[in-house]
Amino acid sequence: MAEICELVVSQKGNPKLVVNGYLIVKKKVIGNTYYWCCEKRKSECCKGQAITTFSNNLHYLKKFIKHKNHAPEASSSDIAKVIANNIATIPLNLSSYMPTHEALRMRIKWIRSAKTLPQPQTLEEINIPALLCLTLNRELFLIKDLEINQNKILPQTIITDFEQATIHASSDTFPGIVNKGCFFHLGKNLWKKIQNEKLVVQYGTN
Repeated sequence: MAEICELVVSQKGNPKLVVNGYLIVKKKVIGNTYYWCCEKRKSECCKGQAITTFSNNLHYLKKFIKHKNHAPEASSSDIAKVIANNIATIPLNLSSYMPTHEALRMRIKWIRSAKTLPQPQTLEEINIPALLCLTLNRELFLIKDLEINQNKILPQTIITDFEQATIHASSDTFPGIVNKGCFFHLGKNLWKKIQNEKLVVQYGTN
């Protein structure tokens, strides 16, 4: 069964489709077939596209072309849903006093970014709590490149993604090192697989 895509409407009344965390805009319509392209097609030259079939007031995903220039932005689609749902309930006589759709988006993003810690620029600026330097088995896994009395401290375990080149480079640089796969990258690749197999709806509702 084809995946049902969620539709959100901008303040200008233009439809946007949420597909696998991406926001895409309508390009053209032929009969009951809708052609969509990424909203970042100009800003980031993204070639991501989608084709849907409109039936019973629902959009059924027919084809999805991957967005290779950027990752899915669940936060952007969430912002669009929040704005669309709230603006829809505002009386018409008050809608003219509301900020523009883009102004609301920027305000929400600004508030979120204000609560986000700044990115460190040097190794010395990284101050990671001791608790986050330990594995679930209470083993130390995160250290800096340090030297004590001209003796360099070498790690015993390195956590990387699952790229074979990275694993081989770690083994060549630190012979005898124990290389472990990163859970974050494992989950990220698993999510990509779920998207490729068109199981996003089942994953979110099961």
